[in-house]
Amino acid sequence: MQAALPPQGGSVPYEAITSSTLEASKATTAFGRTVIRVNDVFSPQTLKDTNCFLDRPSGCSFSYSNQGNNLRGISIYKIIEDLDTSVFLDSNGKIRNHQNINGNICEEAKVLSPLVFESFEKMASILRWNDMKVPLEPQIICYSLDHSQDAIKDLPWHYDECTLTMSVIISPEIQGPTLYHGGKLSFARRAYENEPLIKGLKLVELNDFKFYPETEQVFPYTINGGFIFDNLHTVHKVSDILYSGPSGGKVERRLFTVFASPEVEYVRHLPDLVTENLV
Repeated sequence: MQAALPPQGGSVPYEAITSSTLEASKATTAFGRTVIRVNDVFSPQTLKDTNCFLDRPSGCSFSYSNQGNNLRGISIYKIIEDLDTSVFLDSNGKIRNHQNINGNICEEAKVLSPLVFESFEKMASILRWNDMKVPLEPQIICYSLDHSQDAIKDLPWHYDECTLTMSVIISPEIQGPTLYHGGKLSFARRAYENEPLIKGLKLVELNDFKFYPETEQVFPYTINGGFIFDNLHTVHKVSDILYSGPSGGKVERRLFTVFASPEVEYVRHLPDLVTENLV
């Protein structure tokens, strides 16, 4: 699956896309959303090394609560104020500043460098980020389940504090005698800033945003696959995740995420510029 950004083999930044192209479907982009399925993001060795790392205690790990659910996060990057997360991509969408990116990764998490580089270049390939600079920041969220927390429920509708997100499942559902199921990803259309409202649809206000719950679409994850989606026109949530297995067992659903911040105008027009959009 490839997106049409910009013409294949070109080395044209987004700013060079003609205004006539962007104006061609102005009515559509006013209501646009972007959800793109991604597959085979990581090599088998990278997945194996990543999960082995996550099986062990790490100083990069932190615990937090979401709607009463106990979750575990992994800070891949160093926690430094004003950390420069810019990724420079060449005319083929390949990373130019490996050394700077590697310098951002926590010492304890250096084994995750292939995970970071492979994900960045996968995203660049799909979105045709040729000769571009894009701020990208990786993170891992672990949904830990056992007999004491046998379900993670009621995770809220939200949007990420970036313009685009890529999320990929990196753990198998079956882990020894235990397994998890659920965790599908739902998307709904967000009412963005001053854009015209959609007639005939119920508008709900939640926290600091408004969205149309009737536009919800639900998609399952597959291991080593996931989605690229926007955070301007789109809100999302994770469905309930349930544990199955013996009382002494445990299982962990692991989600790798890249928070990307290309320019707002680029993201607003993605529905006109990508192919095989799911929504």
